[in-house]
Amino acid sequence: MRNFGGKKSFNPVYVNGPSLGAGHAFSGGVLAPNGRVIFVPGSGRIIGIYDPATETYTAGPEAGGVNFAFQGGVLAPNGNIIFVKYAQQATIGIYDPTANTYTAGPAHGVARYAFRGGVLAPNGKVVFAPYESPNVGIYDPATDTYTAGPAHGAGTNAFQGGVLAPNGKVILAPYASPNIGIYDPVVNTCTAGPTHNAGTNAFHGGVLAPNGKVILAPYASPNIGIYDPATDTYTAGPAHGAGTNAFQGGVLLPNGKVIFVPFGSANIGILTF
Repeated sequence: MRNFGGKKSFNPVYVNGPSLGAGHAFSGGVLAPNGRVIFVPGSGRIIGIYDPATETYTAGPEAGGVNFAFQGGVLAPNGNIIFVKYAQQATIGIYDPTANTYTAGPAHGVARYAFRGGVLAPNGKVVFAPYESPNVGIYDPATDTYTAGPAHGAGTNAFQGGVLAPNGKVILAPYASPNIGIYDPVVNTCTAGPTHNAGTNAFHGGVLAPNGKVILAPYASPNIGIYDPATDTYTAGPAHGAGTNAFQGGVLLPNGKVIFVPFGSANIGILTF
């Protein structure tokens, strides 16, 4: 048995949860204030609801009107869950877990694969990581308005996901962009951070480590990416040896280790400091 962060030792066990049924395919999840896990519609159109207390799955309302509508979600300060627009979906998605209702939010005006992933900024606005969008996307839950933020200048397929740094800036994980992306919600600017030299399709999402550094999950990059917001520097971390298309996203454990979610990798990735 292992001891995780001084807590009670345990043997991890995997079990199958409740079945979903046809048309229930998702891309990300969010823990709602009511304790339920909300699955963001991915290749399907149905919102998924998992109740850990009863270990039951419920099909929620249909979201959007197309498949591959969203990629990721963010819990807003008002308790609603904001779905991040991805493919042929003309509006921001809004799910109210209390009323169990889906509402089409404001139009964003971006065609095709606009955003992938989002981050709640300290000002209460939801920042969408631009994928094919030329601009950072900004949704204000307080006014239910969408604004095209500053241009990032990193071309198409620029970023995938983001991380809120201790300095209040949103760090955009570079996918095709040669630079780390840095969005400052205070002055509403997007600047190019340091280059990463990890090639194209480099990273997919990231995690804020306990030491304040942003750990970038390697997708095609042969190395884990490490960005230090305090010094605005990038470092190539250890090689993972999992090949290309290795990981998509990560999770910080209570013991301070970072777990990378395997995509093409045959193994879970574990980064220890």
